Amino acid sequence: LTMAAFAPSRRAWATGPICVLLVSSFLDIVSASHFRYGSIRWLPTKIANEAEFELQVAFRKNYNWGAFFKEKWRDTAVSPLWTSDLGLSPAQLPCDSTDITLANDKILCFDVEDPVLAPYTASYELLFPTGMGINGNDLAPNDDEKDTYVYPVGSTGNTGKILNSLADSENKGGFMCKCRFHKGVNGDNNACPETTTNLLGKLQTSNSGYPPDSNDPIYPVTLPQFFLGEIMPTDSTLLTREIKLCTPWSEAFGFFYGDGGHNNEGVVVKVTEIDFDNTALGNSFRGTSTKFKHQYPAGYLTGTTPFTAYFTGGNRLKILNNNPQGRFRLETTVKFNPAYPKNASPIGGQIPMLPVPYTAYPGAKFQIPAYDRDEGDEVRFFLGNQQEQGGLLLNPTLGGVPTYHKDVFVAKICAEFTGPADTKNCKGGLSGLSATVSLNYELNTLYTTNVAAGNTMGTWDEKVNLPYVPEDLSIDYKTGVVTWVTGKDMATGSTQIENGVSVTYERKNTGFYNLVVMVEERKTGDTDTAFVRNPNAVKIPIDFLLYLYPAVHFCNKDCNNIGDNNKLQTFESREGVYGDSSVGGVYPLSGSGQCKICGGGGAYLNPTGVIGETSVSVEDDEVVYDPFAYKNGTFYCDVDQIRTNHIYPDDKEYSVANHAGQATDVEFGFVSDSGFNYTFPAGYKFIGCLGAGAEDASSIVPYSGEFDVCNGNNPPFFLTTDTTPIGNTPRLLYTDPNTGLNRARRSYERGQTVEFTLQAYDADQCTEVTISDVGLSINMALLAPTRVSTLSDAESANSVERVFSWPAYTTTLSGELVSTTNAGLDERDQFTVVCFFASDQYLLTSYPFHCIEITLVQPTQIEWCSAQPENGKAYESYLGQEECIPMCVSKSPISTFAYNIVVRPVSVDKPGEFPRNPPGTGTFDYPQDTINFPASGKFNRMQDSVALRDPWNVDYCVTPSIEEECLFTMCFQGVDIDTIVGDNYESTDVRCFLFQVYNFVLSFTPQILDSTTSLMVPTDDIWVHDSVVSSELSAQQGYSVSAWVLPLCAYLEAIDPVNRTVIQFASTRENVKPKGPGLDDGLEIRSAIMFAETSAEKGYFYYFDTHSGPFITEEVACGIWHYVALTVAVGGSGNLYVDGSLIGYDIATSIDLHKQPHVSFQTSSRPDDEVYTETTVHPDGTETVTMSYPGYFRVGGGFYGSIDEVRVWDKDLSPAEADADKFTRQVVIGENNLVLNFPWSDSGTINWHNTSVVDHTLPNKSPYPSMTPCVLGVDIVIGPVVGGCMLDVRVWQAAKSTQLTCRFGEYSSRAKWISETHIRCEAPMANSPQFVTVTASNNGGVFTNTSAVGKAVQYLYMDSVLYLDGGDVSGANLDGVCSELIDKQVNGGEKQVTFGGWFCPNCSPEA
Repeated sequence: LTMAAFAPSRRAWATGPICVLLVSSFLDIVSASHFRYGSIRWLPTKIANEAEFELQVAFRKNYNWGAFFKEKWRDTAVSPLWTSDLGLSPAQLPCDSTDITLANDKILCFDVEDPVLAPYTASYELLFPTGMGINGNDLAPNDDEKDTYVYPVGSTGNTGKILNSLADSENKGGFMCKCRFHKGVNGDNNACPETTTNLLGKLQTSNSGYPPDSNDPIYPVTLPQFFLGEIMPTDSTLLTREIKLCTPWSEAFGFFYGDGGHNNEGVVVKVTEIDFDNTALGNSFRGTSTKFKHQYPAGYLTGTTPFTAYFTGGNRLKILNNNPQGRFRLETTVKFNPAYPKNASPIGGQIPMLPVPYTAYPGAKFQIPAYDRDEGDEVRFFLGNQQEQGGLLLNPTLGGVPTYHKDVFVAKICAEFTGPADTKNCKGGLSGLSATVSLNYELNTLYTTNVAAGNTMGTWDEKVNLPYVPEDLSIDYKTGVVTWVTGKDMATGSTQIENGVSVTYERKNTGFYNLVVMVEERKTGDTDTAFVRNPNAVKIPIDFLLYLYPAVHFCNKDCNNIGDNNKLQTFESREGVYGDSSVGGVYPLSGSGQCKICGGGGAYLNPTGVIGETSVSVEDDEVVYDPFAYKNGTFYCDVDQIRTNHIYPDDKEYSVANHAGQATDVEFGFVSDSGFNYTFPAGYKFIGCLGAGAEDASSIVPYSGEFDVCNGNNPPFFLTTDTTPIGNTPRLLYTDPNTGLNRARRSYERGQTVEFTLQAYDADQCTEVTISDVGLSINMALLAPTRVSTLSDAESANSVERVFSWPAYTTTLSGELVSTTNAGLDERDQFTVVCFFASDQYLLTSYPFHCIEITLVQPTQIEWCSAQPENGKAYESYLGQEECIPMCVSKSPISTFAYNIVVRPVSVDKPGEFPRNPPGTGTFDYPQDTINFPASGKFNRMQDSVALRDPWNVDYCVTPSIEEECLFTMCFQGVDIDTIVGDNYESTDVRCFLFQVYNFVLSFTPQILDSTTSLMVPTDDIWVHDSVVSSELSAQQGYSVSAWVLPLCAYLEAIDPVNRTVIQFASTRENVKPKGPGLDDGLEIRSAIMFAETSAEKGYFYYFDTHSGPFITEEVACGIWHYVALTVAVGGSGNLYVDGSLIGYDIATSIDLHKQPHVSFQTSSRPDDEVYTETTVHPDGTETVTMSYPGYFRVGGGFYGSIDEVRVWDKDLSPAEADADKFTRQVVIGENNLVLNFPWSDSGTINWHNTSVVDHTLPNKSPYPSMTPCVLGVDIVIGPVVGGCMLDVRVWQAAKSTQLTCRFGEYSSRAKWISETHIRCEAPMANSPQFVTVTASNNGGVFTNTSAVGKAVQYLYMDSVLYLDGGDVSGANLDGVCSELIDKQVNGGEKQVTFGGWFCPNCSPEA
């Protein structure tokens, strides 16, 4: 056999010898390692059976663009012409050499990092034509029928073959071989041995493609595998031999539509992002194709089978742990179903090279972001099968010449094997390629018998030599969440019990892996079974790389104690540092500080075997890690005490002892040197040269003060309103019902630029935080990164901000893409999802990605759903009663689309605009003209998560607390939080409402109208009745009763009685029965609080019962609220308190003592607590027990005035308890022996004694002194420091109280009641100019809580002086101060008086 028989499949399809031998290194340079990532999406056009495609790809940066495969490039800012220089030899390639003499302006290397000199992402494009072979030949065969190779008479073997001179290079009529294993000759293009079913995979127990089983596609051993251009067995009688060609998969490049056609013009890819970092995960660029179209001959290939379109080209990385040097093949299926004329493919994307740290069981997780833009469609996720992963690998052989095909691989093994002849056992060899002989290509005996002879024969392994997904990797078919059981580090596997079965996971090597995920659409009614593919579904590929690495640690000083020469390198850093201080590369901002890598590092190893150094072409450089030194956290660790002699899991002995020590030592992580005497905190263990830490420590405590702590790396995060610090990134509020993962949502009008801000933050000591995307569509862009300016200087250094922009565009007749603001011309998709991630170059936010759903709609405006509730509507509530304001906003005229709209409170009034009065009203006149919200107000549907709807119906509800009995002016506005108009969200007009919190008191009059007789009747026999409370008292043990009472005097009206009942315990029984300290003689009045008028302005309260009384208090004023409390102790001693029980001052700064009329007495009377029970026996034997209560409790009855908060206790209150009750707004039955409370808030609960009168008094809205008034405004807001100004204060719920008070900051003054909304106060003196908050109190004790009512009214004290002109009548008098001092001090025996002040003689007043 000649060497040509084993030539790689990259052949020159030009004139001359058909089979041209390419050395392996050239093949690697050309074919291998430049593909990184790809995905396809398509949608139908308005033309029948026409699809518009878009391709997203990522490639190696420093590839020789323009040298191979007919690929071309151009800078559109310079010229529209394409540039290339095909056919260069390896020695002429400029991008793989430092020799400047090889510079070639026709080859693009992406080696200029200055965006001004080389604006790659602004104007550079690449052209990917269709063809075959390295030199970019046309597809075979051509369509002129002159498509054969002619072999002269007498030719043998592989010599003497020439191309038919009549064959041309039109690239027309060429077609792909049907099977991935075909090499492209006639007889080699029959149907593939793989069926559609096994191509699409088996019914798996989990969605994992490794290891394979019997249903997976395997290499077809029985298929004849002809070499390209190889003739049949030598036959000298044959004059000529013609062999037709097809294009083999291993040779093809370009975009193929799946109907026999291909993109002959080439796919144009615009460069969108470039990474200049010369590292393992750098040195790459991403691009998006311009959209290109193709019309298919029908809606389906056959029946309901779709067309399979694909993009293919060069090979994958050589250093992949799976699929090394495998072909890439991005497959999508295309069909046109008349039932769904607008049906498009799913859309997905991914980071081209995704770093994945080793993660303890259950493993690392990351998301595959994808969606379907068609209404009602969902997506499902599957691991790609062998064909979808590319189908073929370029496998090395013993001779060093790689091959894609099994028969060549086996033949080369046989040819190179040098063992004894009797053990070679290669059947037949390849002397000819007849169908019979070709059946015997496979090896008959494996290599086991040849090891002793010093020769190891390779064998074809389906799990190694054909594509497969990484081991122990699975995907959730609904959510797209990938789980990869990586092990906790590179040297450790794990055994787990799963569903009762022991499962062993092998350790994983560090480095690159390839993963292909296929995303399939599911329509309503489709069969949808876990792990089962649908061969007729529309699918798209997401083909990308994973990089598995040990977790990285940093420190801020020379942590490894060695110096710069020995450094820990990582896939991100060749210098062993982190937090770049320079601008450039993937990290375009200067770093926040430079840290040294002190854990999780290794060293670069270039293909020549030199460690720590890199090659010019970095794609094949690997980062290698010492698995044991790694556990110490470092690759280079020259601490003599650390030694090891450990057996590697692969039976490879490591005795290097971490670069120090001796092979006989068996120590790891311990110190035997007695000189090593450093101590560590409790619970910490020694961790190599770094120091000590816990098993899962995120940082390591250094063993010497010379070094900094080695910190574990923490991931960055996006800044939203929910994070610390806060930021402006759209929040992930919406849960995708398909995947269950959260997204943000934004809606914009067509013609409008889609724009929003992304902000990310990294709290680590050193940072290189970036924001990037997983793939952008046409005209999308992430603008240049900046710092977050709203953060502090220290925080800003750890931040990054990028603006996403997507201007509207349209395409001209010439195909040029131009911007537009015309909604009708806007060509952007209606529904799009873009996904972003924050990265610190090691960890990133991939679970989930930060995905934002964008919807474009025709211009419309958010509005209120209806005229109700109208602006200015008033709502009423009272203490503890929830009242809600119902509101609704809407926007979308399309029922199937929901905007992200909400109703939000407007907290700041805008004079002249809102609050605005409804026409003809003064609803929002002063002091209702400023906005205030109660602290307890809330929306009853949270504006969050899946609750986003259109229309948006929401209630704003308030349950007033004791501090919120106020008048509120509340304003609201509907907002589309995804649509920006100018600098603000699109919104409705502002609607404002009044929310009035009232109290109810019960008012009595001497007479009421009886509507049944139309007569005025006296109210002596009409009262509020309670028949149970008397029985609930242990009256002989003492009891108490209290109420707030506002008596009215009608002394001059003879028809009104003088004595009026306020409260009374009474009884209806007449029998005499011993009770308590006296006799219970059955008389009616057991105890009563009465009021008697003495004039039209005054009266007094008194106690009375049948045995004793009256016991009269001092006079009090009518028309004023008074607190009245009756207490009776065990021995019958009683007290009647009016307006409190303890001595004090109405105002703390006044000299007026508070008046509290009080009388003590002795009584033997008690409330009647008897309970009668009567049992009735019915004929059926059942019994009914009836209970009756002779004692009863009454409120009112002939009383004239108002009563509120009647309370009864089953105990005698102490004076302090009575005084505390005076200030208590709310009570709870059962606490402190309370048995009854009448707040009158619900008229339906009032039980009237005389039911013959139908028009009983209803509770009326009025405040009483235990309530806290709120201050709404002050008519004059400025005054002198000396005080003395009479001020009108606007309030809510001012009660006619004996202790009505104003407070100016810390200073109080008595208030005069004008109305329930108006009091008048004298401003007290202040000690300095200042702003103070004005509050008010009904009882002198509890003042307005400005936080609770949402309003703080300010009053400004200003300095003032008194100027006297020296006249006899000049001077000032202040409220008779001197007379008061004489009265209170001189008459009290205190004669000392001191005066003082500041005086300025002969000072003129300032102009």
